[in-house]
Amino acid sequence: MLDFDDDEISLIKQNGQRIEKIRALVQAKTIFINDGSLPIEEGDVISRDLPNGLNERYKVLDRGFHRAFGPLEDHYQVKVQKESTIPHMQHAPVIYNLHGNNPRVNINSQDSSINITQITNENIFERIKQAIEENITEQKTRDIYLLNLQELRESAGSSSFLEKYQKFISVTANHISIIAPFIPVLTQLIKIS
Repeated sequence: MLDFDDDEISLIKQNGQRIEKIRALVQAKTIFINDGSLPIEEGDVISRDLPNGLNERYKVLDRGFHRAFGPLEDHYQVKVQKESTIPHMQHAPVIYNLHGNNPRVNINSQDSSINITQITNENIFERIKQAIEENITEQKTRDIYLLNLQELRESAGSSSFLEKYQKFISVTANHISIIAPFIPVLTQLIKIS
């Protein structure tokens, strides 16, 4: 058996469990430990108190378990990195580009908010027309959408509004993301039609 007991260390498991008074030989990148029964795992921390009262902490990179061979018993040659030399990850800023009416960002949370929109019954059709003209590049598709929008506008307040609404939504389904912000106000018109 070789003498690996120049230092006294503590093993700090990832679950917080601490094993004290382990005899070891600490070197810059390797820590030698004679006790092959210790539950050392990658990610654990080895702590050593220095004579000056300071403390060194090492992150276990490779447990380096070795079976008994010749004069050596089961032992560890633990590959480590001093925690003070591990670069801390800096998170890049996250940029959210939000578009449309009432956009939201929910990160690890549930959205319980309620939209209050400034689109009124009076300007809803002009706002939809503007959205179609700005976002639909194909002339034929844009003309079909605008024709159906005009029919919907003319039926507002009449018994045929629901039928025209359903037709408009069906026709614009391929671009529903453009129409979606206006649907709540349009459905309110169904109730008063």
